[in-house]
Amino acid sequence: MSDEDALLSAIAAHPSEDTPRLAYADWLDEHDRPIRAEFIRLQCGWGQTAEVPGADQRKRSERVQFFIKNHRRDLIPGPLGRDLTVPDIAFDRGFLSKLQVTALQFVQQPGEFVRLCPPPQVSIRHLTATWFARFIVRPELVCVTSIAVNSPGVNAARALAACPHLERLEAGAASVIAVWERSPAPGRCASSFILRFLATRSATPGSSASYRPRSGGV
Repeated sequence: MSDEDALLSAIAAHPSEDTPRLAYADWLDEHDRPIRAEFIRLQCGWGQTAEVPGADQRKRSERVQFFIKNHRRDLIPGPLGRDLTVPDIAFDRGFLSKLQVTALQFVQQPGEFVRLCPPPQVSIRHLTATWFARFIVRPELVCVTSIAVNSPGVNAARALAACPHLERLEAGAASVIAVWERSPAPGRCASSFILRFLATRSATPGSSASYRPRSGGV
C-alpha cells in the first residue's frame, strides 16, 4: 500500500476526524499538489469560523467556491474532475461527499466511482430503458445511494429488487425514485407494481431499498 493509499484509508476509517485529512493535506503539499491541500485545510477550518472575523470568513468561503468552480480537476481524482459540474457535487471537509450523474455517465466509467475515497453518496438520475440492462449488472452499483428511474415497468422493478449490488440504498429515504410519464392506466399500474415490489425488498432482512414517488401518486 502506498503512502497516499494509507492516508486515504485512514480518512475513510475515521470519517468524523479532521486529523487524517490534515495529514493528507501535508502529504499533498509535499507532492506538489498545493491546490487540493489548501482546499482541505480551508474546509476543515470551517469548524473554527466562530472565532474568525466576518470578513475573513467571507474570504475563506469565496476561496473555496473559486476552487470548486475553477479547479475541480485538482479536487476530484480522475476523469470525474473533468466531467462533473458544480451543481452536481458537494464537498465535506475537503472531499467529495455527494454527487449526481446520469445513468449514461455511470455506465461509461463505473470504476471511477468506486475509486473515490472516502466513498461519497452517489445519486443516479435519468435511468431509462436505453441503459437499464447495462446499468443493473454493474458490480460498481455498491457505491450508489439513490436512483431515479424514468417510466419504470414490471421488468425494471424485478431487476432493481433482485440486484445484489444495491446495498447502499438509504433506508427510509427516497432511495429508488420511480419517475413515470403521465400515461394511461397500464403505465400507472407498472408504477404501482414497482412500489409494491420495492416495499417487499425493503422489508427483507439485510435489504435497505426504499421508494417514494417524486410526484403524483398511485
